[in-house]
Amino acid sequence: MVVYLEYVTHKMPIPTKHSVVKNLKKAERRLEHIHGQIFPSATETGREVGKEVLSKMTTLATAAFGIAAAFAWNSAIQAVFDAYYPAAKDSIAAKVMYAMILTSVAVLVTMWLGGLAERKAKKA
Repeated sequence: MVVYLEYVTHKMPIPTKHSVVKNLKKAERRLEHIHGQIFPSATETGREVGKEVLSKMTTLATAAFGIAAAFAWNSAIQAVFDAYYPAAKDSIAAKVMYAMILTSVAVLVTMWLGGLAERKAKKA
């Protein structure tokens, strides 16, 4: 009765069940929106963690294949070097010369790839 009198004295319409439910649903959506901004859902967090794990696994697999390729190239280059200098196979001078040649090739290839990447970055 008090509620009715307040509505009458303020000349406000008495809310219907439909309008109350509508306002409650609107308030619930607002609260869900605010809650979602403050606390991201578990599924969103799970997706982010999954993406991060996939990214790290891709990086690790790429590095592992790079190391395997490096060992394969090392064996191949040593075989070529041994074919041209069979007598000096175990001498220190041959190993130093092999290291210097390999380092020179690595520096040249790295510089070439760096220049290639730089040109491609300028085009983009």
